Amino acid sequence: MSNLLNEDPVSGVLVVDDILIDFEIPVPLWNAMRRQRNAGFDFKSPSLSNLITEHLTDLLRFQFRPPSEGQMTFSQVIAVALNLEIPIEAQLSAAEAQRFISQNVKDFYAHRNVYGRRRWGRF
Repeated sequence: MSNLLNEDPVSGVLVVDDILIDFEIPVPLWNAMRRQRNAGFDFKSPSLSNLITEHLTDLLRFQFRPPSEGQMTFSQVIAVALNLEIPIEAQLSAAEAQRFISQNVKDFYAHRNVYGRRRWGRF
């Protein structure tokens, strides 16, 4: 029997009015959903709808929320240390700021270890 976790995920589309949201579901979750449906679970139930709405709202809040002061400060410290420009997207979105930090943090700490810690404050 093949390991279901190694199989390609199943593609899905969430339709909200005229907005289509493409996503992928891991095969084990897809199989569990299929078993639930076959057992009579109503995927249009208000509780599931509320849960999905809550998660989408949280996701959108994070995606479009401006970066925190801490994210901007750390992004600036990284940019100066590594001689990088902070992308405009990272200056406008918390999610993009976090992506910029995540992509450069290892190089920053390696640089800091070579050139000294004191210069970069608590970072």
